[in-house]
Amino acid sequence: MDNSLEAINALADKLGTTAENLWVILVAQANIVFIYSVIGVVFIVVGDIVTIYLHKAIMKEKDGWENPTTLAIVTIILSILSFVFTLIMVLELIPNMVTCIANPDYFAFKQILKVIK
Repeated sequence: MDNSLEAINALADKLGTTAENLWVILVAQANIVFIYSVIGVVFIVVGDIVTIYLHKAIMKEKDGWENPTTLAIVTIILSILSFVFTLIMVLELIPNMVTCIANPDYFAFKQILKVIK
């Protein structure tokens, strides 16, 4: 713990501020990260909705496709992209949002530890 405090003080000195001021800034940054995460979730949800809409539009027009295999490939690619982006949201953005709102001090500490390492 003493090493962490020394590292925080050294980081604050390097930035030309005090450790207390650095802590306040990082706790305030948690709110900004929360807003970025909400924006990311909105974009991913909109992307999923667009993917579903495109899938339905493609299925309506499937008679116009020269090769049904092309339709299957497009549908599979859209589904995989939707799944990957949703997985990113679940694994990264939502836990980050919860941490920023529920415990901004932990967020600040985690950010300091990233810089120290």
